[in-house]
Amino acid sequence: MRLSTFLPAAALACLLSLPTLVEASAEKNRLPIEKLTAKLQSCPKPEWPAESLRNGEEGQVVLAYLIGMDGRVIESRVEKSSGHPLLDLAAQDGLAKCLFMSPETIGRFEPTWTKMSYFWTLEDGETPAQAKARFEETKALAAAGNADAMYQMSWRYFAGDSEVEKNVPESLRLLRGSAESGYVHAQVALSMVLAAGRVVDQDVAQSIDWAKKAAAQGNASAQLNLARLLLDAPDRSQDDELMFDMLEKAVAQGEPEAKTMLGMLLIHAREGDKQRGLKLVVDAAEAQNRAAQYDLAYLYEKGEVLPQDMGKARALYQRSAAGGYQPAKDALLKLPR
Repeated sequence: MRLSTFLPAAALACLLSLPTLVEASAEKNRLPIEKLTAKLQSCPKPEWPAESLRNGEEGQVVLAYLIGMDGRVIESRVEKSSGHPLLDLAAQDGLAKCLFMSPETIGRFEPTWTKMSYFWTLEDGETPAQAKARFEETKALAAAGNADAMYQMSWRYFAGDSEVEKNVPESLRLLRGSAESGYVHAQVALSMVLAAGRVVDQDVAQSIDWAKKAAAQGNASAQLNLARLLLDAPDRSQDDELMFDMLEKAVAQGEPEAKTMLGMLLIHAREGDKQRGLKLVVDAAEAQNRAAQYDLAYLYEKGEVLPQDMGKARALYQRSAAGGYQPAKDALLKLPR
C-alpha cells in the first residue's frame, strides 16, 4: 500500500513561480550541434515537479535534442545538469514535445542535434519576519479551534522545527480535534496514523471509519485513501465493491494515483479490462505521478500488457526514483544491465 502525505497549504506557496525557456548557442560536442529553433508555441511548459517545489530547487539545465526531418525530437540527453536530477528530467521530457524547424532549413538533410537551455527559477519567498507572523497567526487560530490551523499545527508539532519543539501527543490532539471538526485532510491523516500503528495503537476498523467520513465529502484524495485501506484490510474489513467505487470516483476527478491503482487492479484481475487499465497507468505516468511511473516501468520490464522493453523500463524507473519513490530506487538496483 502506498500512503500519501498531506502537507500544510503553506508548503505550496511556491507554485506561483514560473520557469523560463531560452535556446542555447551552438557549441562543439561529441556529436555535431547545429542551431535549430523550436517553435515555442508548440512547446508545452514543463511541469515543475512537486518534490522540487517543496525543496526549493532551481537551476539551469542544458539539453541536447536530435531533431528528425519532420522537426520532431528523436532522441535527447542532458548536457549540463541543473544540479537537481528531477528538474533535469522534467525539462527533458517537457521540451521533447516541442516541434522544431526542419534540419533542411539550415541545409542539413539528415537528423541533426541542437541544444536548448531551460531555467527553473523560484520567486523570492517569505521573509523571516513574514514567516514568523504567519506562524503566530496560525497558532492563535488553532488555539481558537480553527480546523485548518489545528491541522497545520499538528504537522508542526509532529515534526518539530526551529519554532516548535517536537510534541507527538500535542500533534495527535490537534489532529483529532481537526478531524472531529470535519476537516477532510485531518480525517484522512488520522485514518493513516491509525492504520500505520506507529505513534498510536493500530486500529484498522477505526481507521476505515475515519476514511469513510473523509471520502463521504467527495474529496478525491480521501476516496483514494479509503480504497488503499480497503485493499490492504484484513478479510473481515475488506469491501471490494466499495474499493472499486471509491477508485472510480477518484479517477473521475482526475486523481493520478487512483488511476494507476485502478489500472493495475484491472490489469491483474482475471476478468479485468486490461486495455483500460493500461491507459489509466499511462495517463498517470504522463502526469508525472511517481507511483505510476514505477508501475508502467514494471509492465515494460515484465512484458505485461506491453512488449518487454528494458530501455523504457529503466528510463521510467529513473524518473520515479529521481522523484524519491523508494520502490523505483530498489528496482533499478535489481534491473539487469
